[in-house]
Amino acid sequence: MKKVRAGAFLLPLCLFLGCKMKPTKVTRFSGPSTEVFYTVETWEDNGAISSDFTRVFAHFEHNGKSDKVMFLDGAYLALSSVRWSGKDEATICISEGRVNSFKDTLTLKAGGESYSIRNRLDPACRQQQ
Repeated sequence: MKKVRAGAFLLPLCLFLGCKMKPTKVTRFSGPSTEVFYTVETWEDNGAISSDFTRVFAHFEHNGKSDKVMFLDGAYLALSSVRWSGKDEATICISEGRVNSFKDTLTLKAGGESYSIRNRLDPACRQQQ
């Protein structure tokens, strides 16, 4: 009976910790300055919900400190480009996949400074490619 209870506890824990694995692929998109950039982190062939899962993070590095915030995730996502309109507005072009969650406004804090970004998903990007 103890083994059954232990298994019932360990299975969800293992599934949860499986999401903590390192991504199989990381792509970097430069921002309007060297302090700001985006990374697209993809886990291939090991997701609990789908076999391909992607998260997109905004990074801010200032005075030797850094902040990282996830603002987009989904299954089978592929970003074709990130276009910056000034220092605080970005358009994200997704060439394929399904968006699960998206935050359009971010504030990152590092090294005593804050940096706000407005993100926009452009549905026309798919047709233009």
